[in-house]
Amino acid sequence: MQADPDRDFIRIGDDFFIAFLYGEVADVTELHRNARAIWLELKSADVAVTRKMILDCGLVHQLEIPDPHLYFQAPGGQCLRLVGMDEDLSFYEGTGTGPDMEKIKAALEKQSLKLSFTAKIGADEALSKISSVQNWWGVGFEGSAEKQGDHFIIKMGPEAYFNCTVTELIPGKKLVWTVDECYMPWYTDKQEWTGTQMIFELYEHTDETKLDFTHKGLTPDVACYKDCKPGWTHWITRSLYAYFTTGKGDFEQR
Repeated sequence: MQADPDRDFIRIGDDFFIAFLYGEVADVTELHRNARAIWLELKSADVAVTRKMILDCGLVHQLEIPDPHLYFQAPGGQCLRLVGMDEDLSFYEGTGTGPDMEKIKAALEKQSLKLSFTAKIGADEALSKISSVQNWWGVGFEGSAEKQGDHFIIKMGPEAYFNCTVTELIPGKKLVWTVDECYMPWYTDKQEWTGTQMIFELYEHTDETKLDFTHKGLTPDVACYKDCKPGWTHWITRSLYAYFTTGKGDFEQR
């Protein structure tokens, strides 16, 4: 049966059902396409604590789904959803109105760009390579990004520039670049990146490290998002990944 434009259901008997939820999901890589897979449901008496444990383990990939629950992909590829033990799930069973999906979608428009990958590299080496900006990001680079407090300038073409500061550096864990000032001649608001932050979070497990990249402040409602998203997707998931694994960045943006 069709419930509304955001969901459909197939019910077999009283206790078995399949729910189809519709919404915008990034289709950047095969990993992200698994957001469209069938998921298992994980119930917890304390969702907040369980959520933190899941995300802090560094072994899962969080899926961006237009729904308030945590959806994640386990190392074997299976997708799961975290819900409360006694939570009212009637919305997903076709028997209730559930959350306001329009509000949820509006909230997603405010979510900053996030990208992730896992590579066979130690966290300390990974952070060192991220700081070697010119070896994986195809931009002009002046200054240093090796220590907290370092300043550097990113240049794109003859006019565009981004003055940045390393505002946080936790060895083997986290690196934050803050854009202090920028000039983006292609857009009406030429300061769109000013005040935004590029955040690199590292989670090492055995011989692998998971990188979570967030460009905080770069959201879908910003004019440059449609251009910056494919750009970051290449430089992070292809070029930086290649630099981690082969020692050479991928400068053929496509």
